[in-house]
Amino acid sequence: MPGAIVIAGRDSQEAKRKELDSSSRLPMERRHRFLAGVELLGQSLFGRLVQQLECMTFDRVSVFVHSSLTLDVDDVCEIGAQATTELWRGAERSLVEAKEAGVDSVLLAQAGAYVEFDPADLIQFHRDCGNFITRARDKRGPLDIWVVDPNVVDESRSLPDSLQDASEPNYWVPGYVNRMETLRDLRQLVADGLSLRCGFRPRGFEVRPGVWMAEGAEVERGARIVAPAFLGRDVKISEQCLITRCSNIESNCHIDYGTAVEGSSILTGSYVGIGLDLCHSIADGTHLLNLSREVMLEIDDPVVMRQMPQRSRAEGNRQFPSNFGQGEEILSAGEKR
Repeated sequence: MPGAIVIAGRDSQEAKRKELDSSSRLPMERRHRFLAGVELLGQSLFGRLVQQLECMTFDRVSVFVHSSLTLDVDDVCEIGAQATTELWRGAERSLVEAKEAGVDSVLLAQAGAYVEFDPADLIQFHRDCGNFITRARDKRGPLDIWVVDPNVVDESRSLPDSLQDASEPNYWVPGYVNRMETLRDLRQLVADGLSLRCGFRPRGFEVRPGVWMAEGAEVERGARIVAPAFLGRDVKISEQCLITRCSNIESNCHIDYGTAVEGSSILTGSYVGIGLDLCHSIADGTHLLNLSREVMLEIDDPVVMRQMPQRSRAEGNRQFPSNFGQGEEILSAGEKR
């Protein structure tokens, strides 16, 4: 049976190279360099990848997360990831253990890009070609997904160096790929998912065509949610708000009275104040990035924007109201008519 290894983050030398590569980016983009750890449509890409692999018939799935990363806590708790500063050494140890257990092929993925592929087909391709290392690629070039023969581990060489020497033929990924290198990529992935242009689906309930809501979301009287749109867990949308054009409001956010959110992403735990108009933007706590103008602002007025206190999934009422999605306007469970 095959095994699987997922690593999240980069070792120190990799991080330094990436920091140089990202030096021209906006401050908010550098802050979110590891975009695979940001909750989108209810779950991070990192969490989705691990869950996808755990649902398959892998003999074992090992997960390593760089200890410096800030991730969705629930994702990390659910998948039992190991925190370390030496990601590749952890992967090497897992390969040695797989070899000792008689595993012939291990899928190794470095979380980052969103890639729609069939792991079983990739492993079968690797076996049919008789490669020691097979790397996935798309039309833009190599992806950070490999299938590795555990015998490739060599104490005299680092695993990353061995992976870079993967020979042809590479495995061609025919499906949707978003490399998630910038915040524009983040917005594109959300829009593509909500518009059904790829298989990236919200983690919640489709309360009416194109409108997705997670447990605990509340929409007050007079607010309008125009498809396609997503409201995450424990989101609160106040009266007279408008959420439209592929906008996603992630968990524990509050959009206050009369604010319009159009073609924008409001990341986990953000408060957006009264009477604002957010268009083609990404809001994260006190940070606001307008993608059209490529301008980033840090808001120091908590009445306008602020970071909400974090809540775990164990808190609050998780009862999903049965009247969501009935009629033109969506009402919260506790609203009085």
